[in-house]
Amino acid sequence: MIIENSRGSLRDSKWFVIYEDSRTFESKYPALNIEEAWEKTFEKWNLVAEGYIFIGMNSSIECCGLCNLFRNLRCEGCPIKIKTGRNFCFCTPNSDYNNDLSIDKRISIAMCEIEFLNTIYEENEK
Repeated sequence: MIIENSRGSLRDSKWFVIYEDSRTFESKYPALNIEEAWEKTFEKWNLVAEGYIFIGMNSSIECCGLCNLFRNLRCEGCPIKIKTGRNFCFCTPNSDYNNDLSIDKRISIAMCEIEFLNTIYEENEK
């Protein structure tokens, strides 16, 4: 659903305020459990794959559901750290991402990150 406000058109989302006009999004609130964390993380990267840019004071942490749960713990317990052995998503497609990249490069990284996350998610669901 699209609604209008003083900042332009907004797309409805459980986790994010999505600004259609500027193709940006920011977090509404943090994920509180692992199921929410996965849901929010996948929505974040799907938005990036659609060409949106996340914004905010500490946008990559605020917008990632897994970071919402595990970042303050130096990533202990995070499924990504368990898989890679590295803190803060180092050695993942995410580590190559920044908002200054071309839209094509951001989308390409997002697609790789989604594939990477799907692999970890499926391993954790078994």
